[in-house]
Amino acid sequence: MAVREADVQVTEQATFVEPVDPVELQTEYQDALHRLSLDDYHWMISAGFFQRNQLVADRVELIDGYLVEMSPNHPPHASTVAQLTSILHDLLHGRASVRCQLPITLAAQQSEPEPDIAIVASGKRYTKEHPSADDVLLVCEVADASLSYDRKIKFDLYARAGIHEYWIVNLIDHVLEAYRQPVVVGRRATYQMRLELLPNQRIAPLAFPDVEIALSEIFPEREAD
Repeated sequence: MAVREADVQVTEQATFVEPVDPVELQTEYQDALHRLSLDDYHWMISAGFFQRNQLVADRVELIDGYLVEMSPNHPPHASTVAQLTSILHDLLHGRASVRCQLPITLAAQQSEPEPDIAIVASGKRYTKEHPSADDVLLVCEVADASLSYDRKIKFDLYARAGIHEYWIVNLIDHVLEAYRQPVVVGRRATYQMRLELLPNQRIAPLAFPDVEIALSEIFPEREAD
Protein backbone atom coordinates (compact mmCIF):
# COMPACT_ATOMS: atom_id res chain seq x y z
CA MET A 1 0.00 0.00 0.00
CA ALA A 2 1.44 3.29 -1.01
CA VAL A 3 1.85 5.88 1.72
CA ARG A 4 0.80 9.31 0.69
CA GLU A 5 2.81 12.29 1.84
CA ALA A 6 -0.30 13.79 3.42
CA ASP A 7 -0.64 10.76 5.73
CA VAL A 8 2.80 11.24 7.28
CA GLN A 9 2.72 13.21 10.53
CA VAL A 10 5.83 15.25 11.10
CA THR A 11 6.65 16.02 14.74
CA GLU A 12 8.78 19.12 15.20
CA GLN A 13 10.97 19.63 18.24
CA ALA A 14 9.09 21.58 20.93
CA THR A 15 10.49 24.97 21.88
CA PHE A 16 10.23 26.14 25.50
CA VAL A 17 8.47 29.48 25.77
CA GLU A 18 9.84 31.72 28.50
CA PRO A 19 7.16 33.02 30.90
CA VAL A 20 6.27 36.68 30.60
CA ASP A 21 7.97 38.96 33.09
CA PRO A 22 5.38 40.10 35.68
CA VAL A 23 6.54 43.68 35.14
CA GLU A 24 5.59 43.40 31.45
CA LEU A 25 2.22 41.94 32.40
CA GLN A 26 1.57 44.83 34.73
CA THR A 27 2.51 47.30 32.01
CA GLU A 28 0.12 45.60 29.57
CA TYR A 29 -3.01 45.81 31.70
CA GLN A 30 -2.37 48.72 34.03
CA ASP A 31 -3.66 51.36 31.64
CA ALA A 32 -6.91 49.40 31.33
CA LEU A 33 -7.56 49.39 35.08
CA HIS A 34 -10.05 51.88 36.47
CA ARG A 35 -8.50 54.16 39.05
CA LEU A 36 -10.77 55.46 41.77
CA SER A 37 -10.83 59.07 42.80
CA LEU A 38 -11.00 59.99 46.46
CA ASP A 39 -14.64 60.98 45.90
CA ASP A 40 -15.35 57.52 44.43
CA TYR A 41 -13.67 55.85 47.38
CA HIS A 42 -15.50 57.94 49.96
CA TRP A 43 -18.83 57.26 48.25
CA MET A 44 -18.15 53.51 48.37
CA ILE A 45 -17.39 53.74 52.08
CA SER A 46 -20.53 55.78 52.83
CA ALA A 47 -22.63 53.34 50.78
CA GLY A 48 -21.38 50.42 52.89
CA PHE A 49 -19.76 48.73 49.89
CA PHE A 50 -16.89 47.22 51.87
CA GLN A 51 -19.13 45.86 54.62
CA ARG A 52 -21.43 43.88 52.34
CA ASN A 53 -19.13 42.87 49.50
CA GLN A 54 -17.36 39.63 50.42
CA LEU A 55 -14.77 40.12 47.66
CA VAL A 56 -13.36 43.11 49.53
CA ALA A 57 -14.37 42.20 53.06
CA ASP A 58 -10.77 42.44 54.25
CA ARG A 59 -9.25 45.79 55.15
CA VAL A 60 -8.19 47.85 52.17
CA GLU A 61 -6.62 51.24 51.60
CA LEU A 62 -6.54 53.52 48.56
CA ILE A 63 -3.07 53.87 47.02
CA ASP A 64 -2.71 55.94 43.85
CA GLY A 65 -6.34 55.28 43.00
CA TYR A 66 -6.15 51.50 43.48
CA LEU A 67 -7.69 49.43 46.26
CA VAL A 68 -4.88 47.58 48.03
CA GLU A 69 -5.52 44.81 50.54
CA MET A 70 -3.76 45.44 53.83
CA SER A 71 -1.55 42.87 55.52
CA PRO A 72 -2.98 40.96 58.47
CA ASN A 73 -1.73 41.83 61.95
CA HIS A 74 0.43 39.02 63.30
CA PRO A 75 1.16 39.12 67.07
CA PRO A 76 4.68 40.67 66.83
CA HIS A 77 3.36 43.33 64.47
CA ALA A 78 0.26 44.09 66.55
CA SER A 79 2.13 44.23 69.85
CA THR A 80 4.82 46.54 68.41
CA VAL A 81 2.19 48.91 67.01
CA ALA A 82 0.39 48.98 70.35
CA GLN A 83 3.60 49.55 72.32
CA LEU A 84 4.89 52.38 70.14
CA THR A 85 1.45 54.02 70.06
CA SER A 86 1.29 53.94 73.87
CA ILE A 87 4.79 55.42 74.21
CA LEU A 88 4.07 58.24 71.76
CA HIS A 89 0.74 59.01 73.44
CA ASP A 90 2.50 59.43 76.77
CA LEU A 91 5.40 61.49 75.41
CA LEU A 92 3.35 63.79 73.14
CA HIS A 93 0.26 64.28 75.27
CA GLY A 94 -1.10 67.78 74.62
CA ARG A 95 1.45 68.48 71.87
CA ALA A 96 0.26 66.28 69.00
CA SER A 97 -2.31 63.61 68.20
CA VAL A 98 -1.17 60.04 67.75
CA ARG A 99 -3.38 58.00 65.40
CA CYS A 100 -3.17 54.23 65.13
CA GLN A 101 -4.11 52.53 61.84
CA LEU A 102 -6.42 55.38 60.82
CA PRO A 103 -6.63 57.08 57.40
CA ILE A 104 -4.70 60.09 56.23
CA THR A 105 -5.77 61.81 53.00
CA LEU A 106 -3.12 62.50 50.35
CA ALA A 107 -5.28 64.31 47.81
CA ALA A 108 -2.64 65.02 45.18
CA GLN A 109 -1.80 61.30 45.08
CA GLN A 110 -5.46 60.12 45.08
CA SER A 111 -4.54 58.06 48.11
CA GLU A 112 -5.88 57.36 51.56
CA PRO A 113 -3.41 55.05 53.31
CA GLU A 114 -3.87 53.84 56.87
CA PRO A 115 -0.37 53.89 58.35
CA ASP A 116 0.26 51.89 61.50
CA ILE A 117 1.00 55.15 63.32
CA ALA A 118 0.71 58.80 62.33
CA ILE A 119 1.63 61.79 64.43
CA VAL A 120 -0.55 64.70 63.33
CA ALA A 121 -1.01 68.30 64.38
CA SER A 122 -3.14 68.79 67.46
CA GLY A 123 -5.93 71.35 67.78
CA LYS A 124 -8.22 69.53 65.32
CA ARG A 125 -10.61 66.66 65.92
CA TYR A 126 -10.73 65.72 62.21
CA THR A 127 -14.48 65.07 62.40
CA LYS A 128 -15.21 66.20 58.84
CA GLU A 129 -12.07 65.06 57.05
CA HIS A 130 -8.99 62.99 57.73
CA PRO A 131 -5.61 64.63 58.33
CA SER A 132 -3.95 65.85 55.14
CA ALA A 133 -0.28 65.76 54.22
CA ASP A 134 0.11 69.22 55.73
CA ASP A 135 -1.19 67.93 59.07
CA VAL A 136 1.12 64.91 59.25
CA LEU A 137 4.34 65.29 61.20
CA LEU A 138 5.48 61.67 60.99
CA VAL A 139 4.20 58.36 59.65
CA CYS A 140 5.37 54.95 60.79
CA GLU A 141 4.86 51.47 59.39
CA VAL A 142 5.72 48.35 61.39
CA ALA A 143 7.00 45.84 58.87
CA ASP A 144 7.51 42.11 58.83
CA ALA A 145 5.93 40.44 55.77
CA SER A 146 5.20 43.91 54.34
CA LEU A 147 8.82 45.11 54.47
CA SER A 148 9.40 45.23 50.70
CA TYR A 149 6.06 46.97 50.13
CA ASP A 150 6.76 49.54 52.84
CA ARG A 151 10.24 50.23 51.45
CA LYS A 152 8.99 50.75 47.92
CA ILE A 153 5.31 51.62 47.50
CA LYS A 154 4.75 53.38 50.83
CA PHE A 155 8.20 55.03 50.68
CA ASP A 156 7.45 56.49 47.24
CA LEU A 157 3.94 57.56 48.24
CA TYR A 158 4.97 59.36 51.41
CA ALA A 159 7.92 61.04 49.69
CA ARG A 160 5.69 62.30 46.84
CA ALA A 161 3.21 63.63 49.39
CA GLY A 162 5.98 65.57 51.13
CA ILE A 163 5.63 63.76 54.47
CA HIS A 164 8.58 65.13 56.44
CA GLU A 165 9.54 61.94 58.24
CA TYR A 166 8.82 58.26 57.63
CA TRP A 167 9.78 55.44 59.99
CA ILE A 168 9.84 51.73 59.26
CA VAL A 169 10.07 49.55 62.35
CA ASN A 170 11.78 46.65 60.62
CA LEU A 171 10.95 43.49 62.57
CA ILE A 172 12.89 41.30 60.14
CA ASP A 173 16.30 42.90 60.72
CA HIS A 174 15.47 44.37 64.14
CA VAL A 175 16.29 47.95 63.17
CA LEU A 176 14.39 51.20 62.82
CA GLU A 177 14.75 52.88 59.42
CA ALA A 178 14.14 56.62 59.58
CA TYR A 179 13.71 58.57 56.33
CA ARG A 180 13.81 62.37 56.40
CA GLN A 181 13.74 65.39 54.11
CA PRO A 182 11.59 64.41 51.09
CA VAL A 183 12.78 65.69 47.73
CA VAL A 184 11.73 65.33 44.09
CA VAL A 185 14.49 64.28 41.69
CA GLY A 186 13.33 64.51 38.10
CA ARG A 187 10.02 62.63 38.01
CA ARG A 188 10.72 60.57 41.13
CA ALA A 189 10.47 61.35 44.81
CA THR A 190 12.77 60.14 47.55
CA TYR A 191 14.18 61.08 50.94
CA GLN A 192 17.55 62.76 51.27
CA MET A 193 18.43 61.19 54.61
CA ARG A 194 18.24 57.60 55.81
CA LEU A 195 19.07 56.56 59.36
CA GLU A 196 19.30 52.99 60.61
CA LEU A 197 19.13 52.52 64.36
CA LEU A 198 19.55 49.43 66.52
CA PRO A 199 17.36 48.46 69.47
CA ASN A 200 19.96 49.77 71.94
CA GLN A 201 19.78 53.28 70.46
CA ARG A 202 17.38 56.21 70.83
CA ILE A 203 15.60 58.47 68.34
CA ALA A 204 13.68 61.74 68.49
CA PRO A 205 11.13 62.76 65.85
CA LEU A 206 12.18 65.74 63.75
CA ALA A 207 9.14 67.67 64.88
CA PHE A 208 9.93 67.02 68.57
CA PRO A 209 13.73 66.94 69.01
CA ASP A 210 13.34 67.01 72.79
CA VAL A 211 11.35 63.76 72.83
CA GLU A 212 13.68 60.76 72.80
CA ILE A 213 12.40 57.23 72.42
CA ALA A 214 14.42 54.23 73.61
CA LEU A 215 14.07 51.67 70.83
CA SER A 216 14.63 48.86 73.32
CA GLU A 217 11.09 49.58 74.54
CA ILE A 218 9.62 49.08 71.08
CA PHE A 219 11.10 45.93 69.59
CA PRO A 220 9.73 42.59 70.74
CA GLU A 221 12.25 40.24 72.30
CA ARG A 222 13.89 37.88 69.85
CA GLU A 223 13.37 34.20 70.37
CA ALA A 224 16.46 32.23 71.37
CA ASP A 225 18.04 30.20 68.59
